[in-house]
Amino acid sequence: MASSALAIASVVISWRSQCAYGLKAASLLVATFLATPYAQDYDMVTLLFAAAWLFNQVSSTAVYPWERVVLAALVLLPLFMAPLTKLMAVQIGPIVLCVILILLVRRALSECHVFSPRLTAGGSENRQRSTEIALC
Repeated sequence: MASSALAIASVVISWRSQCAYGLKAASLLVATFLATPYAQDYDMVTLLFAAAWLFNQVSSTAVYPWERVVLAALVLLPLFMAPLTKLMAVQIGPIVLCVILILLVRRALSECHVFSPRLTAGGSENRQRSTEIALC
């Protein structure tokens, strides 16, 4: 339940921001696997698209060293999720996906620093209340 709430919140935050489409799509794809309990390791091959979008973003901007580790974990997750789960008796997939989702939201917010204004119907007082919200 908590992972679904995290997934929904992160998708809303990234899609409301003015970040690149690749980050938005990657956050939606990663959040899909956190929200559904029926995803298997063979379904997670589609995470390679999220890795490609994130790699494109990382290669064009400044990167923290730990972001490369997270990107490698995203690529290797479909291969090693089942064996590591059997070995450790702990599901590591949701943990890795939460970290990746936090990375994506952090990148989306650092790219623009503000949300898009919410469209409201009404007079000037409603327009004043719907100004952009600074997050930093």
